[in-house]
Amino acid sequence: MPRRMLMALTGHARAKLAELKRSTPYSIRVTLIRGTYYFYEYTYVKADGRRKLETFYIGRMLPSGEFEAARSRYSGSKAKNLGELLAEKYGREEFRAHNAKFPSRMQVEILTSLSMNSRASLSSIAKEFGVSESSLDNMARRLGRTYGIKRTIEIRPYTFNFSRYIVTVKFQSGMPPRMALRRLFDDEPRIQIALLLTGGLDIVLFVVAESTMVLEDMIYRMRSSPIFDGFPGEWNIGYLIGPAGWFIPTRGRFFDMLKDKVWVRSRENPRRLPGQLTRSEYAVLKEMCLDAGTNFASIDSRYGLNPGSARYTYDKLVENGTIERTTIVMTKPQNLYSAFIYLKQNDMLKFIRYREESLAEIIEDKGYPVNKFAYIGNTSSPYGTVLIAPVYEQGGLESLREELDARVRGTEQNASVITDVLLGDIGYRRIDTEESEPAEVLRELAKTED
Repeated sequence: MPRRMLMALTGHARAKLAELKRSTPYSIRVTLIRGTYYFYEYTYVKADGRRKLETFYIGRMLPSGEFEAARSRYSGSKAKNLGELLAEKYGREEFRAHNAKFPSRMQVEILTSLSMNSRASLSSIAKEFGVSESSLDNMARRLGRTYGIKRTIEIRPYTFNFSRYIVTVKFQSGMPPRMALRRLFDDEPRIQIALLLTGGLDIVLFVVAESTMVLEDMIYRMRSSPIFDGFPGEWNIGYLIGPAGWFIPTRGRFFDMLKDKVWVRSRENPRRLPGQLTRSEYAVLKEMCLDAGTNFASIDSRYGLNPGSARYTYDKLVENGTIERTTIVMTKPQNLYSAFIYLKQNDMLKFIRYREESLAEIIEDKGYPVNKFAYIGNTSSPYGTVLIAPVYEQGGLESLREELDARVRGTEQNASVITDVLLGDIGYRRIDTEESEPAEVLRELAKTED
């Protein structure tokens, strides 16, 4: 609703607007006609390839301050609210699919809250929308099933001496069998996600390793595998660092390797070395990576720790930055497919001049269940930025590429469609981008201009 209309609302109308916002998952529109306020629920629906506005008349507030609820219904309809109307018009299953792609305002709040802190209470959202905590918990569970939500933690590997890298592969022709690639990559616990693509690249690997030497040894071992016999190709390695807010989930196999870094006190090792972990740190990181909702007491019991150790260790890991946050990963984000885009930076000065536009592009909200970009990272070899973007509509990738061309200047695009996730998970979630690093940089740039 326009700000001028909001300012013009009387006390009664303003109070009614707040009440209606709490009672419906949809947006509310108010129209002033000859001194009377008319209230509508509304949302946008994808129909026949177009974005269509759907509204439902709720009622009106008379000049006296009395609210008169709507009596009449749409012709031939028994719907009592916008949700029922949409279900009638588009069919229950189609409406369910529509809701999954275009979540309501309440659902967006839940998904964002869980993405920012998957252990947080949802009571504040229940209060905002005027619903009970139990009904909100039920909705959160339904969303969990719809989007395949897994609770996990976002880990910073730098605190135990690991850095992030990206490996890209382009074969001259053909590709080794999918299952053979999967077995090969699964044997490397440093690989956190392995993607198969079509288009500009064939394989992308996100890796954490102790050093470039360790990484190069790993790549050498893999390239020496017989499965690549007859499949010559170009392999590139780049150092990877991204803005806070986007992540690649840690794979469970990583902890098989991390176990070797657990410090055990002895006469030869009276103090732990940089990069080593205590047994309680290892236990908390592993168990919460697998399920961030796990009970701390159960971790104490499973690993034979003193009561309260897991909770204390978790708080310390958050304090020192090893754990960025508890969060979620959506394994069923309801998109058509995802794209991997490599923006090769070939004009640094031009890129800097249009930096604000590129940052605004990153944090833009499209209203989908996940962020516009599931991952963003700056890399070398070649120098630039890599993006993973969920695509929800036919022609969506072409539209996105046009946006990037217009707003991220000084770069050259290389786009591929992700055809398979061999290992790991893409970090689909819905963080509050206003609290992200790019948003903070934008605010600082705005202060400088002022």
